[in-house]
Amino acid sequence: MIVRVAKAGVVLLILGAGAVAAFMAAGVSASTGALNVSGTWQSNYHCEKGWCAGSDFPDTIKLTQAEGSSTVTGTDQIGSEVVGTLKGNTLELKSACCGGYTATFSLTISADGQSWSGPGSDSNGTSGTDTAKLEGSTTTTTTSTTETSTSTTTSPPGGSLPDLQGRWTLTSTCSKGDCPAGGVTNDLEISSQDEKSGEIKGTVDGQEISGTVAESGGQVTLS
Repeated sequence: MIVRVAKAGVVLLILGAGAVAAFMAAGVSASTGALNVSGTWQSNYHCEKGWCAGSDFPDTIKLTQAEGSSTVTGTDQIGSEVVGTLKGNTLELKSACCGGYTATFSLTISADGQSWSGPGSDSNGTSGTDTAKLEGSTTTTTTSTTETSTSTTTSPPGGSLPDLQGRWTLTSTCSKGDCPAGGVTNDLEISSQDEKSGEIKGTVDGQEISGTVAESGGQVTLS
């Protein structure tokens, strides 16, 4: 996951989980930290008990989850209606189809919002494990942003790294996948920076972060 911000002519490239609140990854809301499962999922139900034991049943499931809501709705490739609730990283899904057939699943969503896995069962007496992956790219690109403080960027004595201490505004947008209109804006404040080691500490929307700064090719990288 990558976020770029601009300040006084310097590009800051933020990588890694330490900046999780600062970007919009596909399926992950940077403003709230909450997962969002909207999108098209390629799933497979592996039957473990019942008449179908040992068989696999692939499916394509399209889900919609409004921003800020825990309710999930959708359909699968044969037209079954799918409804569910997302609490934390647990998605409880139920599908209903023709002739009164129903299936229920308790799925654990991965931290990056790109896959799930969990047990399921249906009204025909079968049970098994359902796994799925979200279609589309997980790459996040961002637009340049405007500095929100009056601090300037200078090079520390004896080194090539600019002084990144101060407040930054991060605006991120997804090149693919489901993103809020206009992207996501977060406040980054770097409170301390060691001139020799490049270690920094600060917050993103009030959440503490830490990392190491390096310079290469005109870009400052924080990992």
